[in-house]
Amino acid sequence: MTIPAALIDAVRQALLEHVGPAAADVHTMPVGGGDICRAAKVTAGRRAFFLKWRPDAPPGFFAAEAKGLARLADVHRDTGVGVPGVIAVGNGAGGAPPFLLLEWIARERADDGAAAALGEGLARQHLARGPAYGWDADSFLGPLPFPAGWRPDWPTYYRDMRLVPLVAQADRRGLLGAERAARLRKLLDRLEEWLAHRPEPALLHGDLWGGNWMVGRGTAPDAAAEARQPRPYLIDPASFYGDPELDLAMTELFGGFPPAFSAAYQRVRPIDPLYPDRRPLYQLYYLLAHLVLFGETYGAAVDRILRRYVG
Repeated sequence: MTIPAALIDAVRQALLEHVGPAAADVHTMPVGGGDICRAAKVTAGRRAFFLKWRPDAPPGFFAAEAKGLARLADVHRDTGVGVPGVIAVGNGAGGAPPFLLLEWIARERADDGAAAALGEGLARQHLARGPAYGWDADSFLGPLPFPAGWRPDWPTYYRDMRLVPLVAQADRRGLLGAERAARLRKLLDRLEEWLAHRPEPALLHGDLWGGNWMVGRGTAPDAAAEARQPRPYLIDPASFYGDPELDLAMTELFGGFPPAFSAAYQRVRPIDPLYPDRRPLYQLYYLLAHLVLFGETYGAAVDRILRRYVG
């Protein structure tokens, strides 16, 4: 993978205020970045950074992630969960692709202790309240856009601002068909029947699958000593304020969270006994997104949830 020269120049400029003259000697090494972005490790002097970029990133794409990381970092200042520090956001100026430059996290082996710390930290995160349901800027789930906005009640927000945009995107890609579309319309019309509870608008990670947490050591030289010890880190958020059960449902969709995680979460914030009845409705959000991104591979899972609720 070739890293564009304009991108390296933009990163060098961004690093000047962080590492000083050492930024003149920048080295890059490609690393795995997932399905959505390309990524590299950047070294300047004795510091290391994580760089991710996407040539066709829509406006505000990396700014949205940086905003989510900053909000999570505020909440987790004292929880024992780490969040990578944001160094710079590139908006595509000067011929460089849009990018996000973060603190490098040195990965360590995950264990039950780290999973428990993550569960406790997530429960405390879910106690952070927003003014209503929503977010004050456009947001993304992977590359899929969602409009900014607030709603005073959760079923309305979840339907109009999360599910409806995904249904529209799936329809534009020819992924619905008459039967699936009819079931989706019926479910959206009756959503309040299954979401009769009234959760507080909690700060969500928004995309908490097993690949979006890790155990590692922070590398910022000015961090407190305890912040440089191995601990769980949250990465790649798609944050907004909503029902905490949405995050929990994602942790159970694809695996990657051992029993120690859920046990620790429960100790801090007990889960409603009726959550299992709502869990498939929340997993539908992520499965619809995967349907849009990856095609009919996820169609059967979407259909199973629809049949469960609307026959």
